Amino acid sequence: MEKTNDFLAFQVKKGRRILQLLMLINVSFTIVLEILGIIAGVFSFSSFVSAIAMIFTCLFLYGGSKAAKWIYIVLSGLGLLRFISIIISMIDGNIIIQDSFGAWILAVIPFLIYIVTSLVLIFSESVNEFIYKQAN
Repeated sequence: MEKTNDFLAFQVKKGRRILQLLMLINVSFTIVLEILGIIAGVFSFSSFVSAIAMIFTCLFLYGGSKAAKWIYIVLSGLGLLRFISIIISMIDGNIIIQDSFGAWILAVIPFLIYIVTSLVLIFSESVNEFIYKQAN
């Protein structure tokens, strides 16, 4: 029984560290993208609202909200659709940016962050154990 409790404690601790890292990356990158958007003069209210929603979702997720987990996954899916449409527009030449390599990086990084975080939220036993423990 003690081995089971030790393993569970290890899983929860591991899940907490993984989730902390992922939420830090998500929130930091969200803030950086908003700041870059303001600097570039492409600020949009919908983007700002999405950023605020993502930050609060991450906070609730860390607090153990199972609903926040699925809200994150849905918001990530919507974010992925947005970034895919941006990439398609860049390929078609509808969006012309001076530094196209930098634009590609800024389009691809969130895509990767959302995919990795969503996959971890869905499949990581340790992260799900941590979320469960936080909720109860």
